[in-house]
This record gives sequence, structure tokens and C-alpha cells, in this order.
Amino acid sequence: MGAAALPALIGIQVGSSILQSEAQRNQAKFQSEMMLKNAREADRMAARAMDLGEKEAKKYSQQINQLVGRQRAGFAASGVDVNFGTAQAVQKETRDVGFQDVENIRTNAFMTAMGYKTQAQDISRQARMTRQAGEFEANMTLLSGGLNAATTYFIVTGK
Repeated sequence: MGAAALPALIGIQVGSSILQSEAQRNQAKFQSEMMLKNAREADRMAARAMDLGEKEAKKYSQQINQLVGRQRAGFAASGVDVNFGTAQAVQKETRDVGFQDVENIRTNAFMTAMGYKTQAQDISRQARMTRQAGEFEANMTLLSGGLNAATTYFIVTGK
């Protein structure tokens, strides 16, 4: 191999390593950014689940209040004292069962939101790992390229 060809060959090896390393960094960065976008979407879904759960709980509470109102009207129309005895017990049971249902609605919304939050945290962690792995691979590519160039130099020159 001619003396002029050796620097060109080494330059190609080093340049190729640099380009490959940069491509690995860019790929890892892109993947990481997409993962973080998905994590933000999971966070939005968590907030949405909580909002929807609260709206559903309020709506159900209103339905319970309307039911108790109908019970009171029915008892009163029959001449029963709505604040005493069986009439009062029926209203209390309706409110108690309704309250339990409202709490179940809120609990279910919370559990759904926590699922999304956990998903967001996992995706964010994966994004960090992807970015770190990409950096590691890029650095290893540079190191390997440098070693290959040095090996080529020593083989060709015999030094």
C-alpha cells in the first residue's frame, strides 16, 4: 500500500466510526424522545381518568339525591312523616349505599389513574435507559473505530 493511501484508509475508518457513532446517538435520542412523548400521554390519561371519575361520582351523587327526593315525596304523599321511622331508615340506607357507590367510582378512577402513572414512570425510565445505551454504543463505536484505525496503521507500517 502506498504512503498516500494509508492516511486516506485511516481517515475513512475514523470518519466511518464518527458517522456511525453519531447515527447511534441520534437514533437513541429519537427513541427516547418518542418514549417521553408516550409517558406524557400516559400522564394526561391519568389526569383524564381522575377527572372523569370525579364527574361520574358527582353525577351519581345527584342521582342518589334525586332518588331520596322521590322517596320523600312518595312517603309524604302517603301521609308518612319522612323524618321518622321506616321512611327515615329507607332514606338513610339509600344515602349509605349511594355513598359507597360514589366512593367505589372514585376508587376505580384512582386505580385507573395510578395504572397510567405507573406506565408513565416505566416509559420514562426506559427512555433514560435508551438514551444511556445509545451513548454507550456510540462511544464504543468511536473506540472501536480508533482501535481499527490504529491496527490498520500498525499492520501496514509494520511498527
